[in-house]
Amino acid sequence: MFRNVRWWVCVALVASSLALAQSKVKEFNGGPAKLSEADVAALKEKARKGNVNDYREAGLKEPAPIPWMAIGLGAIAFIVAIPFAMRSYRDTARELANATAFASPRRSASKSAGDAPQD
Repeated sequence: MFRNVRWWVCVALVASSLALAQSKVKEFNGGPAKLSEADVAALKEKARKGNVNDYREAGLKEPAPIPWMAIGLGAIAFIVAIPFAMRSYRDTARELANATAFASPRRSASKSAGDAPQD
């Protein structure tokens, strides 16, 4: 039942597109409305009278002030965080220098941590 559904859907789409393609256009209004010579002349005159400087003057705005408070708060937060970061870096570097769990030249391959003692 379901394998024929796709075929029937395709047939219905093709039939409906053929039916729509055969119908004639009933009404065509001839495109955009034609302007009279007086309307065209009025539009041209209006375009010539436009002032370009109005746009430039409207576009000029005062620059935004520098956000000194946000810059100051960011600097204070950075200054407060520096000692904690330095301490964390120093402690981590010390731990890595003291760590001998991995790649120690003193440990041999035969004496790994998982080996059981041999009798």
